Amino acid sequence: MFMDKNPCCCIPLRKGVLLIAIIDIVIGALGAGLGIFAIFAIAFAAPPTARPTTEITAPTKSNSSTSGEEKPSMTYIGLLLALFIVYCIFQIAFGGLLIWGLTKERVFLLKAWLGFRASGALFTLGTLVAFVVLGSEATIQPGLVDGVSLIFSVYCLLAVYIFATQLQPPSIKNLKPFNGHPPQV
Repeated sequence: MFMDKNPCCCIPLRKGVLLIAIIDIVIGALGAGLGIFAIFAIAFAAPPTARPTTEITAPTKSNSSTSGEEKPSMTYIGLLLALFIVYCIFQIAFGGLLIWGLTKERVFLLKAWLGFRASGALFTLGTLVAFVVLGSEATIQPGLVDGVSLIFSVYCLLAVYIFATQLQPPSIKNLKPFNGHPPQV
């Protein structure tokens, strides 16, 4: 059966899931650090007229480019970066839950990570579809990065799911009735 196979080719499944958790924590920490750096770069390196304001305003004609396209407001960019940082913090926390669930063999902690990672994969799929629908040359590179990220996320989901199914106790249907005598070996 497919669920009995090890998707982590050269290493045991347990070590593969541990490696996935460590990669998750490292990527979350790097993402949060880069997001914080970007917010400080926007806040302190931007000219005073381009610094984020406290009110959220729609882009206007005064800050539009020469090609007629509107540029996003610095406030929107700062808000998106803040949401990205929050997501990265959750990624670190759920990576820790995956390690904890792995060491304590708690299936519900593994399922919590699976839910978080599945929601992240759905978001990545949504952005990939948006890149394809937009169809601009400027979206090819982010679309490619999202595609590779989605493939890696599905692989990680599969590996952790298979490990979680191996940890679950057998269902009641598979248990043999107790007849009062010890089983014959």
